[in-house]
Amino acid sequence: MKKFIIIILIIILLATGMVVIHKLYFPFGFFGDVDEVYYKTGELKGKGNIIDGFPYGEWVFFDRNGNKIVQGSYSTNSKKEKKWKYFDSKGNLLYEVVFENGIPIDTLKK
Repeated sequence: MKKFIIIILIIILLATGMVVIHKLYFPFGFFGDVDEVYYKTGELKGKGNIIDGFPYGEWVFFDRNGNKIVQGSYSTNSKKEKKWKYFDSKGNLLYEVVFENGIPIDTLKK
């Protein structure tokens, strides 16, 4: 019965145009999660954790061709924190920006 309800909920969410897909994994019987956000055209836009509807922890973002373009971390209040890395479409590091409570405090160029 639980599987049936989950399938119905997934169908409803997909039918309403939700672009966030929540993937669940069960290592050693515990519950962990990774969230993936997609462009409306279906390509992966980013992946990381979403807690209570907000990004949290390490995130990686991609362009529409699947190339990593940004990598960084969100704090518990969903603000950018620590070092964020920005890449060109070939994966070369362009620059890094250090954030503190969502505010850029330093830029480190390659």
